[in-house]
Amino acid sequence: MEQLYEKYAALSPEEQKQPYAKYYNRPFPVLPKEQQDILDYGSKMKESDVILADNITDVLHPERITCENGYIRLKDGTGYIAAYHELPEVSFEMYQWWNEWRLQGDSTSRYKIWCPHKHLSCFFTYSSEEIGGKIEEIYFAVPVRDHPEEFGLSPDEMKKYGLLQADGGTALSKPRDAGEVDVPMSTIVVHFIYPHPNGRGIVMRSRFWKGYTLMGGRIIKMLAPGQSVREEELRGMFEHNCLEMEYLSSLLPDLYREEKLRIS
Repeated sequence: MEQLYEKYAALSPEEQKQPYAKYYNRPFPVLPKEQQDILDYGSKMKESDVILADNITDVLHPERITCENGYIRLKDGTGYIAAYHELPEVSFEMYQWWNEWRLQGDSTSRYKIWCPHKHLSCFFTYSSEEIGGKIEEIYFAVPVRDHPEEFGLSPDEMKKYGLLQADGGTALSKPRDAGEVDVPMSTIVVHFIYPHPNGRGIVMRSRFWKGYTLMGGRIIKMLAPGQSVREEELRGMFEHNCLEMEYLSSLLPDLYREEKLRIS
């Protein structure tokens, strides 16, 4: 891991010159107890807790959610991850600004300060990240915020349940050290963003459906013959998602104020 950090994760001398580079050296976040317990002792999620990929709209209904944090490998080889994040000082305006800002200029250094040691590089719809001790190369395709209906999300129902935005989309990922003939893994990831009860921040429900994609306006299972999700991959993605959202919660209020002031 030390070699991985030195080669990919650390800020380069050029990146260290950026005015926001100071945010890279932030304390390692303390995760909510429920999430840390899952990482320490394993996920207790049951199959009955899973919201199936073709029933994504169920996430909009609180009464249908029986588990907010955890992961599970299903019998058909697919996987499901759920994580609940509170960002009490991050307004929706900040989040929208950051989603644009992080892809401008030197997008890699901006990506690194979001989740130090875990985010390695970024360019438009491509990123490389350390997930579960491996470097994953990820290619994003159809964004859910532009096409919620294709994912089975009704804008009217989103509004009814107070959803500010559904973010994320479809992705293909593959470990950098995978063999040339290894098939990439398809994933659908959606971050459901709501107003925080404090009236200032946001709440996010992150959901990952590994082994699924969107094709022709339909969500379908997509696993190659013999391909399946491994439980350690699910744990690694759960950990990564929890860390990056805790890091974002601590980063964004100050970054937003400083960058908005600097460029105004």
